[in-house]
Amino acid sequence: MDTNKQGKKPKEKTFTEKARSKQIIECTIDVITEIGYANTSIGKIAQKANVSKGVITYHFSDKEELMTGVVVDLYQKAAFFMERHMQNPDNAIDMLRAYIVSNLLFIKENRKHVAAVIEIVTNDRNEQGELRFAGQEEAIYAPLEEIFQYGQEVEGTFRSFSKRFMAVMLRSAIDAAGDQLAKNDQFDIDLYAEELVTMYDRATRK
Repeated sequence: MDTNKQGKKPKEKTFTEKARSKQIIECTIDVITEIGYANTSIGKIAQKANVSKGVITYHFSDKEELMTGVVVDLYQKAAFFMERHMQNPDNAIDMLRAYIVSNLLFIKENRKHVAAVIEIVTNDRNEQGELRFAGQEEAIYAPLEEIFQYGQEVEGTFRSFSKRFMAVMLRSAIDAAGDQLAKNDQFDIDLYAEELVTMYDRATRK
C-alpha cells in the first residue's frame, strides 16, 4: 500500500484534481516533445498550461515526480490497451503476433506520449547520475518470455532458443519503432509491424 513520507495513506484525489493532473501531464508531454527533456522546466510547463507554477507543484511536488507521472500514465495506458487487444488468442503463434501488432498499434496511436517517455527514460537521472528508470527489464521482458515458454514447453510449436535473448531482441525492435516515428512522420509503422511479425514467426517456429 502506498504511503506518504509520514507513513499515512495518501488522500484520494477528487475528480477535479484528477482532471487537472491529467491536463498537466498532457502539457508536459507537449513541452518535452517541443523542446526536449533538458530544456523542460516546471515554469515552461506552467506557461504551456496557462497556470501558475504553484498549481503544478500542488499536484506534483517537483519535476522528478511529474516525470514519473508521465511515465506511469503511459504504462497504465499501454497495459489497458494490451489487455483489450490480446484477448483469446488461440495459440502461442497468435499470442506472439497479437503482442507485436498491439504494441506497435499503441505506439502509433500514442506517438507523442511515447516520444516524451523516450526522452524521459533516456535523460532523467538521480543525484548519483544514474538513470532513474533503468532496471525495469523483468517487467518488460516477462510477458514475452511467458509466450515463448508456452510455445516451447506446452504447445511445442516454438523451437528451442533462449527466451530472454529473444525477448530482448524483439522488445528492442518494437521500442525502436517509437524512436523512428518520433523522428520521421512518414515512417510506415504498419508495414514495420508486418515485417516484424514475419521475421519473428520464422525465427521462433520449429
